[in-house]
Amino acid sequence: MKRLSSIGCFLLSLLSLLCSAFAYAAPLCTDIFTDPPSGNQSPNGIVPPSSDVIGAKRGNLECSKGNCTVNKQGVSVDFPAGDWNFNDGDLKNGTILNSTGTTARFYFDTLKLSNADINVGGNPEDLFIYVAGSLSVTGQNNVNGIIYVAGSVNVAGNADITGAIGAGGALTIGGNSDVIIDPDAITNADLLDMCDGGSNPSPQCFSDDFNAGSLSDLWVTSTSKGSFQPQIISNRLRFTQAVRNQATSSTYQRLFPAADNLVEIEFDHFAYGGNGADGIGIVLSDALVTPRAGAFGGPLGYGFKPNEPGFAGGWLGVGIDEYGNFSREGGQGFAPGRRRQSVAIRGSGLDETGYRYLAGACNNGQTNTGGSCLSPTVDNNNSGSVHRYRIVVDSQVSNQSQVEISRKIGNGNWQSIVGPVNVLDSQYNQAAVPADFLLSVTGSTGGSTNNHEIDNFEVCALRSRPIDEQIDHFRITHTGQGITCNKSEVTIRACKNATCSELFTDTVTVSLDPSSVSGGGGWEGGNLQSFTGGSGTFYIRKYQPGTITLDVVGSNPPARPFSTNLCQIGSGGWSASNCDLVFSDSGFDIDVPDKYAAEAVEVTISAVKQGDSNTKCDVGFGNVTKSVALWSQYLNPTAADIIGDPKVSVDPTGTYVELNTSESGAGNFNLAFDSNGQTKFNLNYDDAGQMQLNAKYTGTGDEAGLELSGADNFVSFPASLAVVAKNSAGIEEECTSIDAFCDWFTKAGASFNLEVTALGQTNQPTPNYTHSAIDVAHKLASPDTATSQEGTIITESYDHSAVAGSTNIVPQSLSEVGVFDFTVTPPTSYYGSSEKTITPAKSVYLRFIPAYFAASVFQSPTLQPTCNSFSYIGQPFGYLVEPRLALNPKATNGSDVTNYQFGDFWRYDSDWPARVYSDSNNSESISFEQGVANVDRFTDPNNATVVQLNNEQITYTKGVSPINFFAANLQLTLGASDITDQDNVCYKTADSNSINDCLGISFNSDNAMQLYWGRLLLNDSYGSELSALRQRLELQYYNSNQFVTNTADSCTNFGLITDFSFSSSDYTVVTSGSQTPPEVNASLTSATASSGESWLEFSAPGSGNTGTITSSFNMQSNGVPWLREDVGNDGSLDDDNSVSGQVQFGIYRGSDRVIWWNEQN
Repeated sequence: MKRLSSIGCFLLSLLSLLCSAFAYAAPLCTDIFTDPPSGNQSPNGIVPPSSDVIGAKRGNLECSKGNCTVNKQGVSVDFPAGDWNFNDGDLKNGTILNSTGTTARFYFDTLKLSNADINVGGNPEDLFIYVAGSLSVTGQNNVNGIIYVAGSVNVAGNADITGAIGAGGALTIGGNSDVIIDPDAITNADLLDMCDGGSNPSPQCFSDDFNAGSLSDLWVTSTSKGSFQPQIISNRLRFTQAVRNQATSSTYQRLFPAADNLVEIEFDHFAYGGNGADGIGIVLSDALVTPRAGAFGGPLGYGFKPNEPGFAGGWLGVGIDEYGNFSREGGQGFAPGRRRQSVAIRGSGLDETGYRYLAGACNNGQTNTGGSCLSPTVDNNNSGSVHRYRIVVDSQVSNQSQVEISRKIGNGNWQSIVGPVNVLDSQYNQAAVPADFLLSVTGSTGGSTNNHEIDNFEVCALRSRPIDEQIDHFRITHTGQGITCNKSEVTIRACKNATCSELFTDTVTVSLDPSSVSGGGGWEGGNLQSFTGGSGTFYIRKYQPGTITLDVVGSNPPARPFSTNLCQIGSGGWSASNCDLVFSDSGFDIDVPDKYAAEAVEVTISAVKQGDSNTKCDVGFGNVTKSVALWSQYLNPTAADIIGDPKVSVDPTGTYVELNTSESGAGNFNLAFDSNGQTKFNLNYDDAGQMQLNAKYTGTGDEAGLELSGADNFVSFPASLAVVAKNSAGIEEECTSIDAFCDWFTKAGASFNLEVTALGQTNQPTPNYTHSAIDVAHKLASPDTATSQEGTIITESYDHSAVAGSTNIVPQSLSEVGVFDFTVTPPTSYYGSSEKTITPAKSVYLRFIPAYFAASVFQSPTLQPTCNSFSYIGQPFGYLVEPRLALNPKATNGSDVTNYQFGDFWRYDSDWPARVYSDSNNSESISFEQGVANVDRFTDPNNATVVQLNNEQITYTKGVSPINFFAANLQLTLGASDITDQDNVCYKTADSNSINDCLGISFNSDNAMQLYWGRLLLNDSYGSELSALRQRLELQYYNSNQFVTNTADSCTNFGLITDFSFSSSDYTVVTSGSQTPPEVNASLTSATASSGESWLEFSAPGSGNTGTITSSFNMQSNGVPWLREDVGNDGSLDDDNSVSGQVQFGIYRGSDRVIWWNEQN
C-alpha cells in the first residue's frame, strides 16, 4: 500500500500540473486573433498547456539554409501534428520549416525570424506558434500559420503572414509587411482549447486494416506467457492462438491526452477455434509508465493474480471475455463472479492492488447469471455476421470520464452493452487521471483456448499526438551489496537502442523502484529523479538487512512498451534477474573517489557495523591488521568489451600492485585498520571508464565464519580530449595567421575528419573511453563582420567509442568559407558522475575556401564606336557598357557561401590576361592593348560578387587588302585561368578535384557598331598663281569594290598645320605669319573632318610665280595609322605611313563647257 501511495502521489503531482493548464476560462479566438491584428491583450490572452501536456522543453531550435538543429543535433525540417516545446528559436538565412498535419504546435520562450519560409506549402491551420517572450521578424519572411505572442511583437522588413497573429504585449507591424487573416484557419486549427473557437472540433482518426504483410511501426508487441507473438495472419491482427496459457500485449504508438478529450475505439472482433477462453482486453494506461502486461488467464492480461502484477500503469481495462473470469478475478473489491460471454470494465491499479470491477454487461453481471451474458455470444464468430465493438471514453466535461461500450452485429444498429458510466465517480476509487493515455490490446488464454483477432481497427480522438521520443530500455548498475548504516550507489542509463550502444542524452525523468523500502530507507531525494547525458547516479538506503529489487517503472520520455530493464552487479552480465541489492548490517564501507585516468587517489576502507541509529555506522574492528582480499571489476566498458588489459593498481604495501579482475584471483593484503576502523592506501587506474573495487575478509581461528565484504564503484575520467583535423588527403593544414593568407585546409562542404583522442592525466591515450552525445562545435575566427556567417557542420555531436589508441574518427564538413576552429566538448556527466571535468579539445585554426565558382554573364557589353556608329578597322575602341561577370562561390553541394565576399577573403584578383576576342563576321585577328585594362569588383546591391572589365581598348587588325564594311559581332572569351582565384578556385558546373574541369566563359556584344576599312587621301589640286588654292583631305572607306567618301566621319582629327610637311623647289611654304610672295602660306581650314573631308589652303604666290608644292601627312606619327593603305603593293602597311598630294600653281585647266577636238593622224 505504501508503494501505491507513492506512485499515486507521482500521478497526483502530474494531475495537478495538468489541471493547471485547463483551470482558466479560454478566451474567444475571435477576441485574440482580430482583423486587423491587435496587441496588449494581457492578461486576457492565451495560456499554453503545461509541459506535462506538451512535453518537456527540447532545447533551442536553430535553422539556417534548409537545415535545423536542436541542441546542435540535426532534426528534420518536417514536423508532424502534435506539440513541439522548445527553449528559444532562431530561424534564419533561408530556413524552410514545414508542418505535415493539423496542427503542429510550436512553443518557444523567444523566437527570431529572419529570411525564413515557414509552412509555405501548407494550410495556415496546420501551424500554431506560441511565444512566451518576444517575437522579432526581420528580412524577407513568409509564414502560413497562427501566431500568438505573450510578450511583444516587432515585424519589420518584408513579411507575409497568412493565418492570424495576436499579442499580449505591444504589436508593431512595419516595413512592407502584410498580415492576411484567415478565419477558417482559426476555426479549423487544433489549438488544444487555448481559445474558444465557438464550434466543436472534429476528431482525428487513425486506422489499420492489417492488409500489409507485417505490422507497422505504430504497433509494439510483447509476449509474457507462451511463445506466440502478436502478428498479422490472414489480414487480421491475431493476439493468441487456440493454445493454452498464452498472454500477449500490443501497444498503439500514439498519445491520447486524458483530460478534455474524446476517444473512440472501434474494431471487428473474432474469437474462435477453441473451447471458449479467455478473451482480449482493451487497455488505457498512464503513458509515463512503461506498459507491461498483467496476469494471464481470467484477468485477460490486465488484472493481477498472486505474484503476477496487473498491467503497469493501467487506468482502464475493458475485457471482452468468453470464459467469464474477468468479472471474477484480477482485482480488489467487489466482483459479480464468473460471467460467461460478457464485456466488463476494470479500473486503475498498481502491481497487486486496485484493478477493481467497475461495470459490465447484463446489468453489471446481475442478469443472465447462469448462462451466456450476451447473445449472440462473444466467440464462435469467425464466419457469418461480423461483431464490431466501439469503446467511447469522453472526458470533455470536467471531473468526468464517461465510458460506454457498444456492439453491432453485421449491418445491424449499434447496441449499448455497458454504460455510459462515469468512472471518475468517487465510488470507483480511480487513481488520478494521467496526462496521457497509451492504448494497448492484451490477449489471453488459460486452461481453455481460442484464437483471438481483430480487424479494421480505428481510433479517433479530438486530441492525440505521435510518440516522437522514446527510450528503448534502462540499464541499472549496482554493487549487489550494501550496508544498512550507509547508502548504496546505483547508476541508471537510458538506452536508445536494444544493445545500449547509444544513450538517450536529453533530460530524462524516471520513477525508480522501490518507491518505498520496508523497515525504512529509500532513495535520496525521492524516487522521482532526473538526469541528462545518458546516465545518472543515485543513492538508496535500507535500514534493515534484506533485499530490495531495483527497477525503473516509468519515465518521461516514455520507454518502449513492454521493454525489459536490465541490471548488472559489478562486472557481471546484464540480466533482469540481477536487480536485487542485498543489505547487510556489517561489512566494508569503501570510498574510492572519482578520478582522472593515471591520477592516484586515496582509498578508504572502513570496517563497520550497524550503529544505534539508522544512519550510524560503528567500528567493526580497529587497531588491528587483517588480511583482506582485493580485486577490481570492469563495469563500463564490461570485461567483454574492454580494450587491452588495463588494471587497477593499489599500494597498501608502499609498492603498486595490479589487482586481478575476479574474486577467484583476488590478492590478499595485510591492511592495518586504525582505531576508527579505517585503512587507507592509494589506487590508480590509467584508463577511462567505470570500475568497481571489491574487498572481502574471511575470518579464521576465533573469527571463523565471520565474513565482511564491500564494494565501491568509481569513475575514471579522461583528463582531456585532443582533436586533429585532417582533410580528405589526410593532411593537416594549420592556419597560423588567422586571416585569408594562410594555407587553406579544405573546401566548404568537403568531407574531412576530426580525429578525437581521449587522454589521461599524463597525456596517455585512454582507449576504453566511451561517452555519448559529445558536442562538436565550430566558431568563425575570420572574417569578423556583422554579417559574416558561421555556417553549419554536419556532425554536431557524436558518440565516442572504445577503440585501440582511443582515437575516434568524426566525419565532418563545414558549409562556409573563412578561418574556423573546432571544439569537442563532452557532457559534464560521465557514467553518472560530475566530479571531474574533462577539458574540451580545441583544434588549430583551419581555413576553408570555396569549392568552385558558379559564373555567369551578369552584363553583356555594348561597344563604344569611336565616331558616331562606326570605327575604322585598326582603330582602338572601347566599351560603352562594360562586360560584367557574376562570380558565385559555392560549397561542394552547390550551396552559396557568404564569407568569401568580405575583406581579404575575396581572393579573386585576375585582370583576365588570357582573354581573347573573335568576330564571326570577320576573320581578321582582334587584339587588346596590354597593361591598360583592369578588372575591378563591382558592388551591386543584389549581388556582391560581380567583377567588371574597365578601360579596355580593342583593335581589329587591319589587313592590307581592303574589305567591305561590316557590323561588329564581337565575342569576348575568358579562359579558365581568367576565372581562377589565388587558391585555384575556378569556374565549374559542379565540384570536382580536377583542374581540367575548370571552364571559361564568353560574352557576346551588341552588333550595332560598323567597321570600315578606311584610308586618307590628299587630293591633287592646281590653278592660277594669281589665286589661292585648296587641297582636299578626303576620308574614304571601301564599299562594293570601290572607295567612297566617308561622309559619316566628322570625328577624325588632323591636328595642326604644323603636323603636315610641305616640299617645293619653287616656293618657300610657311605655316605661320605673313608670307612675302613668292612665299606661300599653308593653313588647315579645320582640324576635324566634316562629312569626311577637310582642306589645306595655300595663298597665291603672285603673277609669274608658277610651281608645285607636295603636301604630306604622316598617319603613324599623327595618331591615325588605321588610315594607311598599301600604296607600294608590298603586302605591308608598315612602310606606308605617309600620304601625299600635289598643289600646282600656273596651270589653267580650261573650261569644263568646251569639248576640245584633236586631229588624229
